[in-house]
Parts: sequence; C-alpha cells; structure tokens
Amino acid sequence: MTSHEHAPRTARMPEKPVLEGLEAKWSHEWEEQGTYLFDRRVGDRAKVFSIDTPPPTVSGSL
Repeated sequence: MTSHEHAPRTARMPEKPVLEGLEAKWSHEWEEQGTYLFDRRVGDRAKVFSIDTPPPTVSGSL
C-alpha cells in the first residue's frame, strides 16, 4: 500500500454563509443559460408540461 501526503488546507469555513450578491449571481446565470425559457413554438401542446414549485410546508403549531 502506498502512502499519500495531503497538502495542508488553508481555506476555512466562514462562521456564517455569505448571502450578499448570491441571488443576483444565480439569477444572471439562469438567465444566460435559458433555465426558465419557454418556447411557445414547441408545436404539439400535448407534449407541453410544467412542474410548479412544491407547495409551502407548514411550520410551527397549528
């Protein structure tokens, strides 16, 4: 069996996640990739479908 040496890790996990700019970054990426693009010229309407986001869940006491 061979021994592999690992380089020391210098990056550290932040105390809190950095959220600033996150939505703008991914919105731009999804726009560029056409993630939410819908082509109305698809032709056969029987082949058109959509999946909506899951319904919200209830949290807390009712």
